[in-house]
Amino acid sequence: MEPEEIAAEVQAIADGESTDLAKRVERLNEFARNLWQIDWCGQFKDLLEGTGEFPVKIRASYVEDKEVGEVAMIPLEVIEDFAEHLRTYGF
Repeated sequence: MEPEEIAAEVQAIADGESTDLAKRVERLNEFARNLWQIDWCGQFKDLLEGTGEFPVKIRASYVEDKEVGEVAMIPLEVIEDFAEHLRTYGF
């Protein structure tokens, strides 16, 4: 599939009539089955301090890289470093 075709399909899903984010994510995952998968949707704040399984997993991967032990939330003084970690997470 050509990049233009992928972009057009993703745009069609984004522009769809459904306002249900979970349904849009499901449609994107169906479309992109062999390209990529979306594991989570939420806000940056959720990643910083959320108690859900995915935010906790992300914070654990960050502190593991930094060898600082477990953290319940990301402190303000390392938010930029944490954001940089997110840019490369999963690659």
